[in-house]
Amino acid sequence: MTFRLQFRSAACCAIPLLAAFLGGSTELWSEGIILLLLAALIALHPPRALGFRYFLWAMLFLVILASTAILPAGWFGIPGWRHEMVRYGIPLTGMLSPQPRASAHSMVLLLAGIAWIYWLCSQSWLPEEKRRLIELFVTGAAILATVALVAFYCGKPVPFWHSERGFGPFPNRNQTGDFFAISGILAIACTYENFRGGKMGGIWFPIACALICAALVSSYSRAAVVLFFAGSIIWIVSLGLISRSPKAPAVCASLLVVATAAFLLFGGTTLERLQGAEGVTLGFRRMIYKDAFSLIHASPWTGIGLGNFEGVFALFRKESAMPSRILHPESDWLWLWAEMGWTAIAAVIVASCILLKKVFPLDRGTNRRLRLAAGVAALVFAVHGIVDVPGHRLGSALPGLFMLGMALNNPRVVPENRRVAAGFRVGAVAMAVAGTLWLVTGFTGLEATKKLSHEMIARQSYPLAIEQTTGAIARMPLDWQLYYIRGMAEAYSGNWPRAYDDFRRVNLLESTSHIVTFEEGRIWMSSQPSYAIPAWRETLRRCPSQEAAQYYEYMLGYTGENSVLLGMLRSLAGGRKDLGLVWLSAANGEELKTGIRSILQSDPDLHSLTDGQKTTFFRLWAKSGDPELMQRLSQNTYWQHLAWRQIAADRASRKDLRGACEVAFQSMPQPALPKATVSGDNQELHRRLLRRPDDFLAGYTLYTMLKVQGNFVAAMDVLQGLAKSPDCPRYIYFLEADLAFRMQDFPDAWKALQKYEPGGG
Repeated sequence: MTFRLQFRSAACCAIPLLAAFLGGSTELWSEGIILLLLAALIALHPPRALGFRYFLWAMLFLVILASTAILPAGWFGIPGWRHEMVRYGIPLTGMLSPQPRASAHSMVLLLAGIAWIYWLCSQSWLPEEKRRLIELFVTGAAILATVALVAFYCGKPVPFWHSERGFGPFPNRNQTGDFFAISGILAIACTYENFRGGKMGGIWFPIACALICAALVSSYSRAAVVLFFAGSIIWIVSLGLISRSPKAPAVCASLLVVATAAFLLFGGTTLERLQGAEGVTLGFRRMIYKDAFSLIHASPWTGIGLGNFEGVFALFRKESAMPSRILHPESDWLWLWAEMGWTAIAAVIVASCILLKKVFPLDRGTNRRLRLAAGVAALVFAVHGIVDVPGHRLGSALPGLFMLGMALNNPRVVPENRRVAAGFRVGAVAMAVAGTLWLVTGFTGLEATKKLSHEMIARQSYPLAIEQTTGAIARMPLDWQLYYIRGMAEAYSGNWPRAYDDFRRVNLLESTSHIVTFEEGRIWMSSQPSYAIPAWRETLRRCPSQEAAQYYEYMLGYTGENSVLLGMLRSLAGGRKDLGLVWLSAANGEELKTGIRSILQSDPDLHSLTDGQKTTFFRLWAKSGDPELMQRLSQNTYWQHLAWRQIAADRASRKDLRGACEVAFQSMPQPALPKATVSGDNQELHRRLLRRPDDFLAGYTLYTMLKVQGNFVAAMDVLQGLAKSPDCPRYIYFLEADLAFRMQDFPDAWKALQKYEPGGG
């Protein structure tokens, strides 16, 4: 094989593997590198004839649909969400796409994907060359799996990998799982092929298969694991249909049984996810799908334009409303429908069917078993796109398309056309220009602008920060963070009207995060405090109920002694008991007494309060100094269980320290005590404590031995010595209180209880 053909084979495998390795190629710089490599490959080995004509027509139609993003928006009808954005002052262009630059970026990626699959289809591979390509890809995937496993379990993360769990190259675990699932199907096929041929690869490929499967399990992706086993079963069944002997499917089935047994033994948390109550269900995805369909129905038939889903979807989050941001609709097909319309779905399905037809016939001598495995892997990739977005990430899309390309039968030889080759080279040059631009600007792009603007605000260079963000907004008008940063700079510089308008745009484009509105309120507190109240009202509306009291407490802390703002904040509590209790916690004097009486008048038996809220209420009631508290508690045994701290403190105030300790011991939570594992006699333990006064385990053991021996005074000396240490654990105070109570020393017992349970003992 010539060097030129060797380069073609090496580059063909290196591009999809490198796309996955570079953090899934989800950032501009990594996308630029992949575009440059793909451009070099096409320039050196361009398709020299136009085959697959119907496939090309389908792809041309898809490109035309994507190009509608730059047409006038009025041609397709102005949707309501667009009117809403204009009303809020978001600077949209007259094009169908709200963000033409984002659409152009996505268009380049779409063209790169089309160029990649067509290049794979157009190459005439010799059977042994295609086999070598598949084996080389599996080897690369196994190496990548090894890197991922070592980095994860040794705690040495790859710098440009940003996985949510710290495992794998992709930010999303499902794309990591998708890559290893389709690679694993090929790895099983390679294992069988090499064993069947009695080659040395028969030693390596089982190891490669094990490494890839281990990485698949560690990815924590349930869908990917299910699809891997489903795809492997489909391949084995298909193998049985094309093979005259049952030996082949039997051997492969045995391999799958081994993989299944290993998964059942070592599946860990991924197996637990499959066995747990969650199961493999749509879950939260169903809510996202429902809101995505609302977006689709409210948009033109051509979609909203490539690259615009995240920005527009925020206006339609009803079922899926929650603090976290939704970047995509959790489905390749739904994402394509939303941005390019239903006709794009049809075009992709038609093109896929055309290529899948080219997989046949599965003749002998054409690597039919390996090609069949690659075809099944491509099918798994497409099915996974129903519930995730591997097709929209360069690092998973290129390997998925590689599978489809390897499944195809070798194309028939057609006459070469120099114009076709020249045309592809021109396209490669354009792709190289885009890749170079992305590589250069990948570290100085939008995220860099945001970081620089924050630094300018920290240096109080507000006009420069406003200028920076205004320029970025012109390019990406649906990025809520840009309006937030500019609003912050405007608020700090005293331009409150413009800041107010920018924060209104933030709340339109980020309609679910309570953290955003809370931080907006903090910004207003340092510039125009009265504007903080509407922002915080929205915070409490968005905030999960279990977190509302905590955020309300933060708000009170930022308000300080401003009586006007305190009155406004009090109105935010409305009739919510949890917020009302937070408010009372900051109140004093007559205001506290009035609040207590108000709650008792509206709910004398406190049925509307949870046990935790009742405990807080009793603390506040005692703080108000109302003598009626003890009388009411004496009439309600259940309340006594919750208000034991107040009852004990009341008895202590009346010099009944024995009664106070009895109440505390009866109701307070008991500490977890260590296991006395230190051996030795009393003298040896004493020597240990002399050498290390903070040896709490030795001290606890000595205390236990002395207590059993009935030497309470010596045991108390040990505890009091341990209590002098600044790192003394709380259980020492409990033991001290318990021993003092047994010795009838109630004042010391009460003091120790107050250290163990501050405010309650």
